[in-house]
Amino acid sequence: MLPASREEVFDMWLDPDSLSRWMRPGDSEVAHAEVNPVVGGTFRIDTQTKDGHIFVHTGQYLEIQRPDKLVFTWNSTVLQKHSSQVTIEFYEQAGNCLMVLTHELPPDVELFEDHRSGMGRHPGFVGAAGQRNLKFTFS
Repeated sequence: MLPASREEVFDMWLDPDSLSRWMRPGDSEVAHAEVNPVVGGTFRIDTQTKDGHIFVHTGQYLEIQRPDKLVFTWNSTVLQKHSSQVTIEFYEQAGNCLMVLTHELPPDVELFEDHRSGMGRHPGFVGAAGQRNLKFTFS
C-alpha cells in the first residue's frame, strides 16, 4: 500500500513538481515537466540520462475522475510512431492507497518487453502481462 490517501496519490500524477521527483526511469532525471490536467489537455515529461540522452514522453488526458481513475494516451521516444493508453485506478484501503496501472501497448513484442522490464524495476510494483497489456499493482 502507498502510505497516502488516494486523493494525494491521484494528485501526484497531475502535478509537474511531483512528476519531476518520481517519474524517471533508472538513473535518469526529469529535465522538464508540464501538464494541463483537464480532459483533452496534454502533458510532456522530458527525462535525461546521465550520458545526456533525452527521452520525451507526451500524452493527452482522456478521462479524469478524481480520485478514482485517470486515463491518458502515452507517446514516447521509445514508442516512436506508436501510441499507447494508460489507465490508473486508485483504491482506498485502510487509509492507504492501492494503485493499479494498466498500460495498453501496441502489438510489438520488443516494445512490450522493454516496457515490462522497465516497469518491473520500480519498487513495489507487482506486474502481470497479457497479450498487449501490462498491469501493475503498486502496493
